[in-house]
Amino acid sequence: MRAGTLKHRVVFQKKTVSGKGIDRAGTWAVFCSAWASIRPVSASEIIKSGRKEMNISHRIKIRFRSGISSDMKIVYGSREFDIHSVINIDEANREIEILAEEVV
Repeated sequence: MRAGTLKHRVVFQKKTVSGKGIDRAGTWAVFCSAWASIRPVSASEIIKSGRKEMNISHRIKIRFRSGISSDMKIVYGSREFDIHSVINIDEANREIEILAEEVV
C-alpha cells in the first residue's frame, strides 16, 4: 500500500451502551483514527415513505488495524459511513478494505 493514496483522516467510532433496562442509552465513542483512501463505488436513489433517499457505497482502505468491525461507523469531517464489511486483504495483516455506505 502506497502512503500517498491515504489522504483522508477518518475516525472509527464504536457504539457503547450504558444504563440498565429501559434506561439504556447508546452513544458513539472514538475507537481509533487512521489515514484512509475513500473511493465511491456506486450510487442509487430510492423513494421511501414519500421521501427521496440517496445510497452511496464506498470502498475505504486503511493500513491493518485489529479490532475494526462491521458494528462500527466511520466519520470523515461531517460525513458518516455505516460499515458493511471489513476485509483483511490476502489475510496478510497489512491492509484492510472496508465496504461502507454513506449516511445521506
